[in-house]
Amino acid sequence: MEDQFITIAKDGDKNGVTYKMNSMDKDLLDTFMLASNNANMFGKSNVDKNGRPTIFDPEDGQPIITGDGILPQLERFAGKHIFTKFTISTLKLALKEMADRASSPQGNTWVFVMNTEMYHDAQEVLDKWAAAHIADGAYLYSKESNGMIKLGATYVSYEWAGNSIIIHVDKSLDVEFPGRKVALCMDLTPDGKRGDAAIKMFTFKGKQYVQSVLHGPGTGSHVVSTPVAGGKKIAHGYSGVAVFCPYKSFILMSA
Repeated sequence: MEDQFITIAKDGDKNGVTYKMNSMDKDLLDTFMLASNNANMFGKSNVDKNGRPTIFDPEDGQPIITGDGILPQLERFAGKHIFTKFTISTLKLALKEMADRASSPQGNTWVFVMNTEMYHDAQEVLDKWAAAHIADGAYLYSKESNGMIKLGATYVSYEWAGNSIIIHVDKSLDVEFPGRKVALCMDLTPDGKRGDAAIKMFTFKGKQYVQSVLHGPGTGSHVVSTPVAGGKKIAHGYSGVAVFCPYKSFILMSA
């Protein structure tokens, strides 16, 4: 999103010239994107059982309606396994459960989004698994220049029973689940009939990101309508996310 707010151009001599936003606008945008992304991922609906919102704007009293993010939608319908120790069998259990829910038992590619602790555990488990099986020389070592030897490997995918997973680490899960190991195993296969994406984000046209400016002194002679002699910039926007097949996903979490 930030690329839309930074213009990169070239002058007549073909030297790269970058026009950067000022620090206040960048900080405002960074803060907005962090709040928006966290709400779309972890946010919970604030509508009560009667369909009424529980949050209102403190200045004008207008209702603020928020919907569930990706994680609450997954938790409501997805399968879940609580483990005490993460092993290769735990990984295969998630794959089996997801294959049972998928349209086809084979040929699926799923995304496992892990927090940092879970990611490190997965790397260690896959490291031991690879060491106990036939592997090519790239696993044992790779010879570099000047006789240097590079050991180890980084595992970004795993395949079992005709299905593959892509491993991704996301530190935002560290904040949401402190002290626990978590993996969101998501089936992002598009709808078989219409080809719709498994997860979609919605907004009002032209209102995903709106910036309002309330001028204060220092920007010309005019009437100041703020309670104090200062200016204000406000960023706001509308966005919501829908997980269309949450029951196809699976959640792994430590006890």
